Amino acid sequence: MYNYTEAKPCPKQIPEKHEGKAYTEFRIRVYKKWGPFCCDCGRWLPLYEKDINDRNVFNVFTCAHVAHQERRAKIGDDIKKCRIKCYRCHILGEHGPQWSKHKAFWEFKEGEKG
Repeated sequence: MYNYTEAKPCPKQIPEKHEGKAYTEFRIRVYKKWGPFCCDCGRWLPLYEKDINDRNVFNVFTCAHVAHQERRAKIGDDIKKCRIKCYRCHILGEHGPQWSKHKAFWEFKEGEKG
């Protein structure tokens, strides 16, 4: 006979989530896998921009974003479930304008001819 009082439930699998330099490396791998174009609008996106000291910096408005297809808390950082998106398609399109304190900047950029 089995003693059910000693049975322990299977531990819940915790999805892998990167932080800091590990997330930067993950972002580079996603960029290399899916390419430099927003998967929604097709806009070309750099991975980084150079600052005045010639250092690579992430500009939230112009650089490539890693967009998770499901909640990151649920799936973690799975390269197969992430895509490259621009600021407008990722932040404003998926998360909504309440996530962006810089909506006026984007409306200004849309009005430019280029």
